[in-house]
Amino acid sequence: MPDIDENTRQQANLLEVGEELLRESGRKLREAAGPDALREAYELWRGFVEAVDWREPWIRCLLGFHVATLVLALATRKSETAQTIIFLALMCLVFGAERLNALARAHWRTFSAQNYFDEGGFFATTIFSGPLLVVLVVVLVNFLVIMTGEMVKTKRAQMQRDRRRRRNLGAREKDE
Repeated sequence: MPDIDENTRQQANLLEVGEELLRESGRKLREAAGPDALREAYELWRGFVEAVDWREPWIRCLLGFHVATLVLALATRKSETAQTIIFLALMCLVFGAERLNALARAHWRTFSAQNYFDEGGFFATTIFSGPLLVVLVVVLVNFLVIMTGEMVKTKRAQMQRDRRRRRNLGAREKDE
């Protein structure tokens, strides 16, 4: 069985490597983005927000759908089955976003005052897929929490079983 100090040393080494990778990647991102990248991103985002007519009913319904989906994901966080169904349904929607964008681009006049649906799908990605991906991350984090809890339960049960075996073994040795 490996020594605990050896495991601790290996974990510390891995953490140091990870920290160095994070520092290096952060430095490279800052270099690639340039000094005005944050300001430029803010200006692009602000232009996008101002270009959209947020009073359109279909946009409000879509935003309501995103809020309802997030609330549903949070409300069912203890149910693995519900979380799995939500995850799979949202993944199907995200994967189908390109087709939905093409369909909306062809028929935008029937439900919208202006055409938001470009060939690149920027609007669909930002307004449709982006929030769904946020909810998917929430579900994934919840899966990790559930798995961690199950691992702790399993390890505790294993430790209790091992203690009982040692006690029973010690009692047998005393009897002999």
